[in-house]
Amino acid sequence: EATTVTLLGRLVGEEGTAALFTANVSLTPENAPDERVRGSKVVTVRIDTVPIDLSLEAPRQASSGERVKISVVYQNRTTVDVVDARVVVTPPEGFSVEASEPARDVRELTWDLPPIPQHGEGTITITGFIEGQPGDVRPFTAQLGFLSPTGKFLVQRNVQATTTIARRALTLTQTFNKTRDSLKVNPGDTVEGIVSAKNTGDIGLRNLIVNSTFSGTGLNPATVEPASGGFYDSRASTIR
Repeated sequence: EATTVTLLGRLVGEEGTAALFTANVSLTPENAPDERVRGSKVVTVRIDTVPIDLSLEAPRQASSGERVKISVVYQNRTTVDVVDARVVVTPPEGFSVEASEPARDVRELTWDLPPIPQHGEGTITITGFIEGQPGDVRPFTAQLGFLSPTGKFLVQRNVQATTTIARRALTLTQTFNKTRDSLKVNPGDTVEGIVSAKNTGDIGLRNLIVNSTFSGTGLNPATVEPASGGFYDSRASTIR
């Protein structure tokens, strides 16, 4: 006579790991009441894949003090709902959290996810300010997993993205009549001034504004002819 015992449960573990199931049996034969017969069987189950994809996006470069946005995307790859999943994000040193969506306490970036429908996905965004010295590498880490019955966080996915603190630099040069040296002119002479700006840093610059201010006496405001769309503010003696 054969007896079957069926156990149902959820196997949780990291991708590529193996779980061991051991069955032990002990019985007393009817024709030998003083004997005990024991048997054991071990089965190995390898976790080839986990049911959720996880990705983390962070800017490749940022200047110190810049506001940056981090995005965490999770996706259910199975044909059944995934429940009781948790995402934990660990920001690097030098990163100050400003806000997140869904909102969380900035001191604890942990999300217990609602049920994720089959082939469904969701996004978590975090904004904050990053600080550091040029060349510093700031790693962001995101983990996805489940809680065990004992409350242990069992990691299923672990991803990382890094942001490098870039060097931001701007070089300005100014010439008058094509020379950078001190210029001597006669009263009534025309002077052509050129201000050039050059980005010598590692990242792009936007919304650059250059003002040129005159000091001293001798300038005739009526003769100032700004180029490149600028205008002369006579009250401040400045080309804007």
